[in-house]
Amino acid sequence: MWGSVPCIHQNGDITGYSVQYRAVGSENKDTVETSETEITLLSLTPETDYEISVAAVNTEGIGVSTNTSAKTSAGSIAVHILYAHMHRATSFFTKERATGISSSAVAAPTSGAVIGVLLLILLVAVLLIVFVRWRRSHRGSVKVKSKPLPPPKPLREREEEEKGGSQSGLEMKDFEESNEEEKEYYFEDPSNIVVSRSDVPVAEFPEYVKLLHQDRDRKLEVEYKSLEKLPAASTEAAKLACNISHNRFKNIFPYDHSRVQLKGNPAEKGSDYINASFIDGYPEKKKAYIASQGPTELTANRFWEMVWDYQIPTIVMLTRCFED
Repeated sequence: MWGSVPCIHQNGDITGYSVQYRAVGSENKDTVETSETEITLLSLTPETDYEISVAAVNTEGIGVSTNTSAKTSAGSIAVHILYAHMHRATSFFTKERATGISSSAVAAPTSGAVIGVLLLILLVAVLLIVFVRWRRSHRGSVKVKSKPLPPPKPLREREEEEKGGSQSGLEMKDFEESNEEEKEYYFEDPSNIVVSRSDVPVAEFPEYVKLLHQDRDRKLEVEYKSLEKLPAASTEAAKLACNISHNRFKNIFPYDHSRVQLKGNPAEKGSDYINASFIDGYPEKKKAYIASQGPTELTANRFWEMVWDYQIPTIVMLTRCFED
């Protein structure tokens, strides 16, 4: 709609109006003639900017045009539908957008599939935890078949056999397997060990050692570390101020109940001390051996004093091997 041309600008009688229009960016112009001061343009593209010019027409021709612009609104049939499909196992959504109408996207995730995957992961985790705990509780359980031992012979009888040329007071024999019984030795993680002392019969010892060497000596390592769990006895004498310098190492002391005592000088405190301990022998031979630290420059005299006091005939030195 536009206003009429003022009389002073008409330059004659107005016979009509020429309306030209085109979409912005388009080279094609359309022209419509009308005798009214308003017009309805049809077949326009919805939601599109248009350039429009109106010029009056009289007997002399077309006058100067007046330019304007306008944007079309959405029509009832101007609907754009977009479909996007994702993988079936995850989700899909359909997006519909109508020009001039608020658009929305509806996403429908397959919640059932997601919940199923989460439940599967949870189930696998639970089974893994149960398996690890079961394996730990059954790790290292080893059964050893042991044969009954014959009653020990009297000491006098063994001594007579030795005098008669027997090579040893111990004799390995095979016995009937009808009275076989089973014993179990359990090897666990050293950190969980609660030591209960038990004897291994001599006849079973070779087989027991083989068990310790299984699994890359793991059982032997476990048994060795279990020594740390044994009840500790007192080491007061080794920690006296007058004796502390006679210990080669700061954390290895002899127990008071089994330490070797030198005759020493009664007038000199600590002169009876040496870092050495008695070891019982077999069978039931008390104080059969002495285990001593290697002598140092400070303790060498006391070491030889110990050899003299206890008339030690044999000295065995254990050390690392160094070349050159």
